[in-house]
Amino acid sequence: MKSTLVLVTMMLAVGSVVGHAQPRAAKVLVLPIDGTTDPAVRKRLDSSVAKLATAHIAGNVTTGETTFAEAAVAVGCDPQTSRCVDEVIATLSVDELVWGTATPANGQTVLVVHRARSKQPPRDATIIIAAEPVDAQTETSLAPLFDVIVPASPAPPDKDGTPLPTGPTATRARNLGIALVAGGGVMALIALVLWSNERGIEDQIDAHPTDTAAELRDLSAIEDRAITYAVVGDLLMVVGLAAGGYGSYVLYQDHKTKVGVQPTTVDGGVGLSIGGIW
Repeated sequence: MKSTLVLVTMMLAVGSVVGHAQPRAAKVLVLPIDGTTDPAVRKRLDSSVAKLATAHIAGNVTTGETTFAEAAVAVGCDPQTSRCVDEVIATLSVDELVWGTATPANGQTVLVVHRARSKQPPRDATIIIAAEPVDAQTETSLAPLFDVIVPASPAPPDKDGTPLPTGPTATRARNLGIALVAGGGVMALIALVLWSNERGIEDQIDAHPTDTAAELRDLSAIEDRAITYAVVGDLLMVVGLAAGGYGSYVLYQDHKTKVGVQPTTVDGGVGLSIGGIW
């Protein structure tokens, strides 16, 4: 009986520890998009922002009926200040708030979306949306704000339709081109040195005596060395020019790689990542 009571007590203690170890799910509230853009467009923007928040923010995500500006008025604070954000979050009893504003500009829509937790600087993203398709543009452009990694766009094709290399492939190509040009230059330089030595040996051959058999054998060895210098020099020059020419072509093709621009997350908001060859 005593052992049974001890076992029950241990089970209750373990259950209590496990219950306390499980964190409370964060409450996330997505407020309607405010602004002067057409209500039908704002309704579609609401749907896109709510979809991103539900899919990519951990916690219980719900949508509200009151805009952030209306909530700020009810609380009695300036919606442009961080303090007001904290007061609205506390009043609504949530852990995180998502809201935005959409305004028309030159036939397009400027959308500003914010994410904020209490006592933390808000993160925001500003995007410009064309008339159509609103949903696809919104979800793609706002993805970094919701910590979604956006894959880099493929490189634009060359004039003949062949995609230009980017990333590690482009780096390898550039390194190969540099190595070929440098190696070709070294081989051409060695060839020039060998040709210079061959011309010096020619002078020795012209002035070499030929009176004895030993002198003839020495002359023959000198002539063989001159021939070797000439042949090896010719080969190095041909190979060097070919390597340098191909390396120059590789560098030229690599230089034509276009500059790429894509959205990326930065501290406190969203920025643009720019890469390529300038």
